[in-house]
Amino acid sequence: MSSLTRQTHAGLVDVMSVSLPLHATPVTPADQGAARPSRPAVRWFIMRVAASLGGVLLACAALEVVLRCTWERDLAPKTIKAFKMYSYHRYDAAGGWRPKPNVHVVHDFFNARFTTNSRGLRGSREYAVPRPGGVRRVLVLGDSFAWGFGVEDDEVFTAVLERNMPDTEVINLGVTGYQLPLEFQYLQEEGMRYEPDVVVIAICQNDLGASPGGSFVARGVGDARRQKDPNVTSGTHLSRRLKRSLYRHSYLHAACVDGVNANKTLTRAAVRLGLKEELVGFERLDINLHAAMLEYPREVQESVERAKVDLLRFDSFLRKRGVRLIIVLIPSLQAVDRRALSRTLAYMRYAVTDFDVDKPYRMLERFAAAHGIVACSPIQDFRRLHRDGDRLFLRHDMHFNALGHRAFADALEPLLRTALPELPISFAGPASSAVPAL
Repeated sequence: MSSLTRQTHAGLVDVMSVSLPLHATPVTPADQGAARPSRPAVRWFIMRVAASLGGVLLACAALEVVLRCTWERDLAPKTIKAFKMYSYHRYDAAGGWRPKPNVHVVHDFFNARFTTNSRGLRGSREYAVPRPGGVRRVLVLGDSFAWGFGVEDDEVFTAVLERNMPDTEVINLGVTGYQLPLEFQYLQEEGMRYEPDVVVIAICQNDLGASPGGSFVARGVGDARRQKDPNVTSGTHLSRRLKRSLYRHSYLHAACVDGVNANKTLTRAAVRLGLKEELVGFERLDINLHAAMLEYPREVQESVERAKVDLLRFDSFLRKRGVRLIIVLIPSLQAVDRRALSRTLAYMRYAVTDFDVDKPYRMLERFAAAHGIVACSPIQDFRRLHRDGDRLFLRHDMHFNALGHRAFADALEPLLRTALPELPISFAGPASSAVPAL
């Protein structure tokens, strides 16, 4: 080694000894190569990540296919909106809306045909005015349950009753979205022209609930325009649209969302993680559960008292005209199927223990007995059929299916036979054969 080389080497050693701490060990070129991952190792890592992601995507795709083939999605909140209410309603200055006459509409979601006669009453049959001799008549008032939402004309309980009692005409004055005040008005303006012997009011639990005002039917039939909430930013609207689109088009995403929303524990966990908004309260509670609350808020208590006053007004009006009144209490889905109650409350601050689903039925039965009104409550019959495995409600909706309408008719028929007057002995054959059309 030359003298110049030895001096250079000695200088480098001096510099390293000054710049490095005493405990540090100089890094050799071999060490530097070991600390830096080789290109094949990086490539192998990327391939593993890609393979894992691909496996997850393939699994999700497989689940999506399986769900599309096997799962009938729960679209309950969309079923009524999917059917354009204006297709069988018209604007009415006094009542807000009335059924259109001579309508024939198909609800594709339920594959059900809806027909109205020349007076806008459910079904194609016409009823003579004035009433022919030797004919008994029952008039039925109510909302979409009475009208027969989601089933064929001949499957509605009024049609079932008319077949079971061929000597009696059962006229359906049910109107989607109506509550007791509008039903009373409709009875006066349309119902009494048919000279009924008995009037049946099919009471839904939303007749007792605190209505927020107005009706989706009135909003759909009238000229109201949906207003954009100024407090909601466009970004929020975009996020909601994206979520709705993903929910609508992806069965897997919808299954995950529905699974979380139907389980109180998962819902609360999602809220704590910031994945969902806070649980909702009374303002979002299903109106059919208002009257089942253990403790009534002021607005519910006032609504229940108004409903009682409305029923007494019906009774007084009909008694003066010699017409019998029967109130029949519609079994709600949540009162028949406790799992449905749990699913309804999963995304709410309420618990199942905050409700007594039998409370509205007990209350109305006591009220009817105290005022000499005949009441029919088939809730126990529905629960028995449900325990036996019978499906009584539409698969994706809270309304009765065809079997539910038959069960409802079976519960009501004995009371009607008792309340109706005896027919003259000379009468023979069903009344329909002699009734001319309007």
